[in-house]
Formats: sequence, C-alpha cells, structure tokens
Amino acid sequence: MPSFLHISPGEGAFALPPPTARGRSGRLLSADGWAVPKIAELLRVDHATIHRWLDRFAVEGIAGLTIQWSNGRPPAWDEDYEWLLVETVRHDPRWYGLEQSLWTCSLLAGYLAQQTGVALSAVRVRVLLHHHGIHLKQPTLVVHSHDPQYDPKG
Repeated sequence: MPSFLHISPGEGAFALPPPTARGRSGRLLSADGWAVPKIAELLRVDHATIHRWLDRFAVEGIAGLTIQWSNGRPPAWDEDYEWLLVETVRHDPRWYGLEQSLWTCSLLAGYLAQQTGVALSAVRVRVLLHHHGIHLKQPTLVVHSHDPQYDPKG
C-alpha cells in the first residue's frame, strides 16, 4: 500500500488525500508501474481522469497537476434583462394584459421568458429582485361567492 494512503482509525476505510495531492499521487503510482485501472480504483476516480492527469503532466509538468477551477457557465441574463425585470415588476400585471393583479416570481419568470426568450427559474428571479431591493409578497388567495348561502368560514 502506498504511504500516502492510510486506514482511518476504527473505520477500516481508506482516507483519500486532498484533490490536489490525488493527481500527484496518481502520477507517482504510474511512475511506480501501477496500471491505470488499479490507480483509478485506489484513488476512487474514473480511469479517464487518470489519463487526463498523466497527459497534462506530460505537457505541463508538476504545474499541470494542480486543480484548475473554472468560473462556471456565464449567467443566462444580462443588465438589459435585469432592467426589464425591475421595470416590469413596477407595473401591475394587468397593464401587460395578464389576468393576475399581483406579480409572483413564477409569473414574472414566465412573462419575461415569453418577452425576451431568457428562461430563468422563479428562484433566480426572486434573487435578482432582492438584489434590487424588491421583495414580492406571497399572494393571499381569497374565495368570493355570489351565493347568499355561502359561508366562507364554514
């Protein structure tokens, strides 16, 4: 068993090194003649990951074994979308031809998806509104009836 892997006390399970060290560990095991599938099993990663580490090491050396974090995908909206969102929520939904009298995050997300083609979740719309200091209240559903026998509390 390589020295960088050890058994956790009382657990009987392998404790893995931190992610940065795992790539280096994979390279060292490969240099010691270990097969890629065995390294992958030992480090609990896919064999393609081991090949990627080894290829990157061949090109970049030790620097290629450091974790390369990405920024993630870019947001689906832009400043124009945020401006339209804030301007839209400042008007009554009926002003836009909708039947509802209050905006909900779901209603806003759906309406703006139709208008702009940018589909955001209701949660994302709520977060964007909060960034602009706007907090929508949950609508209270009220049942009305023209029936004189209708008892709303019964």
